Amino acid sequence: MGSGVRGNFGKTKGSISLAANKNSNIITIKLLSSADKSVKIKAEKAPIKIPQNAIYEVQHKKGYDQIKYKYSRGKKDYEVRWHTQTPNAPSGTGSTYQITRTKKGFGYGTNASQRVIDHMIKYPSGKTIWVSDKTYQNALRNNKMGKATKKEKEIVKYGHIK
Repeated sequence: MGSGVRGNFGKTKGSISLAANKNSNIITIKLLSSADKSVKIKAEKAPIKIPQNAIYEVQHKKGYDQIKYKYSRGKKDYEVRWHTQTPNAPSGTGSTYQITRTKKGFGYGTNASQRVIDHMIKYPSGKTIWVSDKTYQNALRNNKMGKATKKEKEIVKYGHIK
């Protein structure tokens, strides 16, 4: 895991700084005077519109940084993650977005429905498709094992949107 800060994207008045006093277990949160431009810029450049009421989290992971936005639209929840190049990514990959949408499942009985998770794939032509989580995870696994089909390689490549 990493450390991070959370906020409401549309209501952000400034960036947040964390400071720990080494003589105590208290962490001080200090609001800085300038706006957190990085969060706003990444939201504006995302391949999908991130609404002003999105909740965001800035994370400092092992070897990379990430900004995660979460919001709901209709009956679906969206998660947009922007991150710097991860340690195991091929060199030159750079920073990318990954986008998932989740349709919540509903209990049991005659009206029961399963939760559905989809991943956005955006081709260089601008065409956007959504693939199931199962398809996406299989593509990732097969790619790591060197057994990916051409289609699976495209899913991995274009599921990490520049």
